[in-house]
Amino acid sequence: MKPAKLIPARTLEIGYFVREQMECRNWDVNILSNKSGIRRSELTLLLENGKHLTNETAYALANVFGSSYQYWMNLDSKSNRNTENL
Repeated sequence: MKPAKLIPARTLEIGYFVREQMECRNWDVNILSNKSGIRRSELTLLLENGKHLTNETAYALANVFGSSYQYWMNLDSKSNRNTENL
């Protein structure tokens, strides 16, 4: 008997993780935009889960949040992979 394919109950998109970091710092979109150099419109799309990360955005987030580029790319690729499986 073939084992059942597991499907996540809930997929967390990249916007969730960015928003979480913003909330920890009590930042809004304008503050993050000013500190990171990412356009406000791009951040809004990212937060609404309508956009995936570019290399430049991942580097900017890593720099402003004190994390690594790879951390952000891994989060984004996992959310891409999870939505493709649904």
